[in-house]
Amino acid sequence: MPELAEAAKANNQSESLPNPIAKDYPSQVTGTLNASYFIVPITYAQARAAVPAKYPILTDLIKKMWKDYREDKYPVLAFRFPFIDVLNDGHTPYTYLPTNLLDTPLGAAAGTLYGIDAIFSNFTPSKNPYAYRPGANHKGPRIVSAKPTSQGTGKGFLAVFTDIGKLSKKRFDFWKNVLNQPFFGNPVPPSPVTCGFQYKFYDTVITKGKYAPVRVKGHISLEGGIVNDFLHGFDVKESEGTRFDVAFLEKNYLNCQDLA
Repeated sequence: MPELAEAAKANNQSESLPNPIAKDYPSQVTGTLNASYFIVPITYAQARAAVPAKYPILTDLIKKMWKDYREDKYPVLAFRFPFIDVLNDGHTPYTYLPTNLLDTPLGAAAGTLYGIDAIFSNFTPSKNPYAYRPGANHKGPRIVSAKPTSQGTGKGFLAVFTDIGKLSKKRFDFWKNVLNQPFFGNPVPPSPVTCGFQYKFYDTVITKGKYAPVRVKGHISLEGGIVNDFLHGFDVKESEGTRFDVAFLEKNYLNCQDLA
């Protein structure tokens, strides 16, 4: 993956703010997530090959949520496959998460309970949504990347992107839907499929006003694929995305039906 060495030297840039919902949920798991998100467009045939055949893809809902998105493409979000019908009810979207790169060993270990190939990784920059190129003085393209700490896993990503303006309400509605979908993995039978849920609060001070979501576009590369070697070396020159800070409430190991 080109530019990883350069990304590793980049200057950190933090825009995180205090958790605005901690006092409202004192006994539950809450936090803030300052992150950058990108769409990797693939064909529906590729998506169908990656998602277990027993789960339908809610193609009509994708088209409804983003009407000007290419009808022949399915929107992968890095290692996430959204709009999956795990309940087979024809309308409730979930996200299939076969692989995830996490920056804590505890998080990686917890992911395996879902049947997720959770890989402890080094993110650049650490704990921040992006960095600038060395010497850029907080100008120009931003960089974010991840590489596994163990040699041989071969998974990772690099994104180099630029802000292109305010995120429209239509696109923000798409991201709100996708990022609030419960997620599930691929547990080994006879373990049941369970879901996790990270409910994001988009109406707090850290996601409004001068901290409102920004639309971004850039170049994203995947190394090692998402499911086994699926999308190995996939490279998108003009990936669309967004970046923002948001408060969340997290719940784990739930019956997927209860989250419908």
